[in-house]
Amino acid sequence: MRGSPCLRLRLALETVAEAGNTPVVVHCAAGKDRTGVLTALVLSLIGVGDDDIVADYALTGLATERFIADWRTRHAHVPMWEGFGMAPAGAMRLFLRELSERHGSVEGYCADVLDIDRSTIGRLRAVLLGSAAEGSPTAPSSGEPEPGITGLPGDPG
Repeated sequence: MRGSPCLRLRLALETVAEAGNTPVVVHCAAGKDRTGVLTALVLSLIGVGDDDIVADYALTGLATERFIADWRTRHAHVPMWEGFGMAPAGAMRLFLRELSERHGSVEGYCADVLDIDRSTIGRLRAVLLGSAAEGSPTAPSSGEPEPGITGLPGDPG
């Protein structure tokens, strides 16, 4: 697994979960592929709902025109794929749906494929949510999601 995409995702999640490592900046050339996947995993693990994750991902599309113009400047004589630089909301929605169908949830994918344990997910929530994550590695101690946070385990909505 050394150097594999799964290992890199696991290491990235573990790095974000360590106290003292925030704030965190995650970026790449376009911010939609590896960055989009990592960001979606983090957001889902801390309880952000799929609709909000999809909307956040689609914001990358605001930079598509500039990204394509820059690429064409640097690669004037190279044909460009028609979908280059795009971040359609449907792509992220499909990604999240497929993960859930295959692994039961994003958390299930992280446990089954990335070998992320519940304590790492608890630390991730504690680091990024602060007091909202205290008392439980999977949800706020009351058992109810914090206002404005959806998609937590046990959340009927």
